[in-house]
Amino acid sequence: MINPILDPSENFSVLVIEDNQGDFVLIEDYLLEKFTQINIVHCADYASSITYLKNSKEKLSLILLDLSLPDLRGIELINGVLSHNFHVPIVILTGYSDLAMAKSSLQAGVYDYLVKDEINPDILYKTIIFALNRSSFINQIEDEKLNYENLFNFNPQPTWLFP
Repeated sequence: MINPILDPSENFSVLVIEDNQGDFVLIEDYLLEKFTQINIVHCADYASSITYLKNSKEKLSLILLDLSLPDLRGIELINGVLSHNFHVPIVILTGYSDLAMAKSSLQAGVYDYLVKDEINPDILYKTIIFALNRSSFINQIEDEKLNYENLFNFNPQPTWLFP
């Protein structure tokens, strides 16, 4: 069953990993403009964000990640967060338009790459909705694949597959 598109009135939680307080306030304003039931968590560096991801009991819906933090940056930062995010979609927010980095980050597994100067509430909203729905579809496909494998592997009767 396909999950419906996120309604702006639904409750969800966003982790914003951003070291610039001005950029965080702007992103927070954009989020609050489009979503009525949102919990915004802010971390200013990689270390505190990983601590939050490891220790939080809250179900996180999305990560908005600045690409340049005081303690880590670039593809190393992306890989570090991806290794701890527990299947939470990540959207990159950066001040630099770098096509090679955008391509590398998308190949690594992030859901989108946005340049901060080009973001407005509508673009951020669309990006979040697309990321959440894509994540939902991917999780559904993985669950169905696991169910099929279990049916096949745990079936007591011999099963033959013909091409």
